[in-house]
Amino acid sequence: MASRKETLTREIKELRAEWQKEKQQRAAEEKEQGAAEAKRRAREKEEFDYTLQLDRQLAKDVFEKEKAGYEKQGSVMQREIALRHEQFLAQQEQELADLRARVAMFPKEQEKSVAA
Repeated sequence: MASRKETLTREIKELRAEWQKEKQQRAAEEKEQGAAEAKRRAREKEEFDYTLQLDRQLAKDVFEKEKAGYEKQGSVMQREIALRHEQFLAQQEQELADLRARVAMFPKEQEKSVAA
């Protein structure tokens, strides 16, 4: 009976030692998995941040290019408007000069018409 009790006690100790070993192994595996998961998440975050930064830079570059195009187009249009305005003013000045010349000639033409 004492021998059986010793055997059972030894078996219980062995089982407890085995359970403890398995528990430690599981804890180590969970720790490794946790570290691997943390690395994976950090890598995904870095990739996301990099992609986001790249997309933002590309969008900014496209915006700046379009903005420069519109500014150039705007300045071209402003020059064109200024040129047309100057041409219009020159035309109006010429028309005014022609009308003044006609007005100045009117009394002479009237005398010719009346004399004839």
